[in-house]
Amino acid sequence: MGVRGRFRRFVAVGAMAAAALGIAAAPAHAHASLETTDPAAGAIVPTSPAAIELRFTEEVSVGLGGVRVLAAGGDTIRTGEPATLPDRPSVVRVTLPELDDGTYVVTWRVLSGDSHPVRGAFTFSVGAASEGAAADRIAGDFLAGSTTDGTVDLIYTIVRFLVFAAMALVIGVLLGATFVWPGTLALDRVRRLLVIAWGVLLGGTLLAFMLQGPYAGGLPLADAFRPALWGDVAGTRLGAVLLVRALLVLALGPVLLTARRDPRPGWSTPVMLVALVGIAASPGIGGHAGVGPMNGVAVLVDTLHVLAMGVWVGGLTLLVLLVTRADAEDALARTPVWSRVATLAVLGVVLTGLARAWRELGGLAGVFDTDYGRLLAIKVGLVLVTLLVATVARDAVHRRWALDAEELAAADLERAERIAAGEPVPSRRGHSLVPSGEGVDTIRYVLPEDSARRHLLRSVVVEVVLLAVVLGVTALLVDTAPTASVRSAPFAATLDAGPILADVVVTPARVGPNEVHLTLSQRAGGPAGALNVSVEFELPAEGIDPIDVPMRRAGVDHYLSSGLALPVAGDWRMTVKILTDPITEETATATVTVR
Repeated sequence: MGVRGRFRRFVAVGAMAAAALGIAAAPAHAHASLETTDPAAGAIVPTSPAAIELRFTEEVSVGLGGVRVLAAGGDTIRTGEPATLPDRPSVVRVTLPELDDGTYVVTWRVLSGDSHPVRGAFTFSVGAASEGAAADRIAGDFLAGSTTDGTVDLIYTIVRFLVFAAMALVIGVLLGATFVWPGTLALDRVRRLLVIAWGVLLGGTLLAFMLQGPYAGGLPLADAFRPALWGDVAGTRLGAVLLVRALLVLALGPVLLTARRDPRPGWSTPVMLVALVGIAASPGIGGHAGVGPMNGVAVLVDTLHVLAMGVWVGGLTLLVLLVTRADAEDALARTPVWSRVATLAVLGVVLTGLARAWRELGGLAGVFDTDYGRLLAIKVGLVLVTLLVATVARDAVHRRWALDAEELAAADLERAERIAAGEPVPSRRGHSLVPSGEGVDTIRYVLPEDSARRHLLRSVVVEVVLLAVVLGVTALLVDTAPTASVRSAPFAATLDAGPILADVVVTPARVGPNEVHLTLSQRAGGPAGALNVSVEFELPAEGIDPIDVPMRRAGVDHYLSSGLALPVAGDWRMTVKILTDPITEETATATVTVR
């Protein structure tokens, strides 16, 4: 079996192993969603509650967010400090003073376990609802606003890209210059690139720490320079991870100084390896991989993914620096070693990438149904194109520098003699040929050195550009809710039915038994006073006619379904009909995705 055949077989076996690893990985649960509140949305309680509780689908942090309570007129009610319960980190509680009768708006903003902000608003009333629509307007204005400041969001995305790029360069260039091309840390151009990447990684990490406060709290960019906010950021999981990463990057400073005096591996190598592994682990610990079931395995896979991508990106960049030198013979002679290392790095990226994708997607069905799935598909497509481009560089290496020295010299001599004699060179595209082995009739095409170097450099430069785009897509993925998170949450929405607001929750929104919770309120926050409520589900795409869902009254303006079973997955059309008086019926519809 030839080299290419062995490579294809290796990739196929690796892909099957990755699929097995991915199947074993449980779907991630990131981006918390609100399950219930006490008092319930739209409820009228007889007396002032002692506290408000918000129950989420996963652990949350409220330090950079908060819970505000406003009277119907817009005045802010002074409350206690919101905090999660010690034994239930998914529940946020805020104490209340004695409230007068009337309607109140509760706005909340918390951080999910993966450090992304989520928010919402609801109303409740004490004694009786306030007259007018002020409470509804306050809640609507809050929800209509952006989750984060647009400038903060844009700058934070750019910073994440620069951090990922610098991280890949630091990892790949340091490892490549230490183990693949030993001694190249003594070169000025290599040290210069490393110092720039090191500075960008350190500065970007500190800037990300400063931006996390405004990003999580929905604050303007100027608040990034408020030292008081830095303390709140340091108290979050992501804040602690960023500070530790900054210390690890600082620990690489002496390694760079030592390498300038003596580029050979020495006492600083173990320090470098520990720091690089810690830096590679930081995105997973502070992001999607750090939450949900089997998060330890997920963080390990994410760390290996970052290391493999760093070796690939940083090694390619180092190769460009080395082969563009006037004296590049030694570097070119080591390209077969790099080819083997790059193959392992690519396999590492593919294997760990498949496992991560399976965990975050929760399966392959409906990949293009969410922003996360679409971005991931773009990233996979770019990686595949990069692999195709990489075959050109690999071909150049194996048709020139991977050959035996005597065989290569014989091929060059034969080509020179034929050219001198005016004979055509019997090869494709002017390449000379030699027997591929003693007693073997097949031939091996050998690239002349100038052609090989040109093919290699052109391919590597294109690879680096494509991988830079991949890192840009990764920066967007970090800020996007994973598909498994979106799909695992129950359906929840507030429907507009004329003068009535209908808060609907369909849980678990999966094939089989489901429950529909329906809470009604006037747009002003008072009781709906509906005479009758009916709900229908239909799936026209599958020819399923409307299914009537029996609803029973479970409290004041609160209705609960019984006996609802959805037989197939798909985008079901739900219709809510509310009879407000004997001759007036208000209607609202929504699309409920059933997994």
